[in-house]
Amino acid sequence: MSCSQCTTTPKLPIGPQIQYINAAHRYILEKINSPLHTSGITPELFDAQLAANTDDFAATIQMLGSSASLTELECQHINILPLAPGEPMDFGKPSAEPLRQLPGS
Repeated sequence: MSCSQCTTTPKLPIGPQIQYINAAHRYILEKINSPLHTSGITPELFDAQLAANTDDFAATIQMLGSSASLTELECQHINILPLAPGEPMDFGKPSAEPLRQLPGS
């Protein structure tokens, strides 16, 4: 299923949020999990998704882009959905973008 919004980069969310990180393969999530823990973020790891509480979306993405040792192909298979606390999950919303299209990646 293709995303109709993938040609645009969404506004970066501000403030506390939960970042749902989805990847094509579990090993990619494991590569992301380590730098999150190192930076003091303790995500929950599910089958094909991480859920991480963060205060600064852009800083978290930049940190992952520089420290997770992800290849370009792996980045193409990662999507991140930032949600405000209590906001319903919807991977069809415009802010669900591949990691490779976000600043710092």
